[in-house]
Amino acid sequence: MSGMWAVLAFAAAVVVPGWLLHHFGTFRWYWHLLAIAAALAIGLAPTPPSLINPVSELITGVVFLFLMVWGIGGVLLFRPHQTKHRERHA
Repeated sequence: MSGMWAVLAFAAAVVVPGWLLHHFGTFRWYWHLLAIAAALAIGLAPTPPSLINPVSELITGVVFLFLMVWGIGGVLLFRPHQTKHRERHA
């Protein structure tokens, strides 16, 4: 597997959740915390010996990074008072 695929995959795993947060905003804070917990569970779980190959490790890394960026970004950008303010003045 070419190293360029890994660079593109990990770049997409950072850019896509950033774009989703920018375009759609944040969901409820607990969904983002759940994404962080799922990312930690995926990242800390031992890999079965039958799945130790470059492709499965790339997929695991991309999913971990995507969930972690989306979760942390959503928690940091969550502002409940602004959503209520927007609803009153819409």
